[in-house]
Amino acid sequence: MARGGLAALVLLCSVGCAISDVQRMNQRLKEDNSRLLQENRSLQAKAEAAHKDVVDRDMEIQRLKEQLAAYERGRPAPAAAQVVPRGAFDVVPDVEVIEDKTGTRVVLSDQVFFSSGSSELTERGKKTLVQVADILKAKYRGLEIRIEGHTDNEPIKATRAKYPSNWELSCDRASAVLRFLESKGVDPRQMHVEGWAFHKPVAANETTAGRQKNRRVEIVILR
Repeated sequence: MARGGLAALVLLCSVGCAISDVQRMNQRLKEDNSRLLQENRSLQAKAEAAHKDVVDRDMEIQRLKEQLAAYERGRPAPAAAQVVPRGAFDVVPDVEVIEDKTGTRVVLSDQVFFSSGSSELTERGKKTLVQVADILKAKYRGLEIRIEGHTDNEPIKATRAKYPSNWELSCDRASAVLRFLESKGVDPRQMHVEGWAFHKPVAANETTAGRQKNRRVEIVILR
């Protein structure tokens, strides 16, 4: 009887241990399953948010396309389609007019239009630019106008505090012409300025006459 009871006790302990192991395994499985469900919900939420972002971007792109289409429908015909009049500036004093593949160039000499080393327009220059503005408004409306400032290669001396280099002087002179033309009614949306300093000479800078020719502002009416 003692041996039988001992065997039964051992068997009972073994069964009890096995049940405990199963219970612990089931608990771990439940915990793993709960964790996986939580991760799945998190991934699903991220996927839904990403999908919403894609939908929102698609809607924004469509809205921008519709705006662009509306703008294109209401935009006037390209200015380049207009006929560029020739000889329109023949009556204007103190300017040189050059026709090339770029368009019409109205060349303003600094000797007439500006004080030395300055971007301030002379009274004589202003009177001429009034005529230029009237022609631009009457015959070149809608065309793109590029106003270029050019200098010689001599360093700035007397006005160096205001113009550290020819870059600043060329830009300021072009801007002064633009501002004056705008004040006389030329559409500012047609115009922009470029300053080239001495990097686009039309004559040799080794002579006085060449340097004088290089100091200029060009009103370029683009084709």
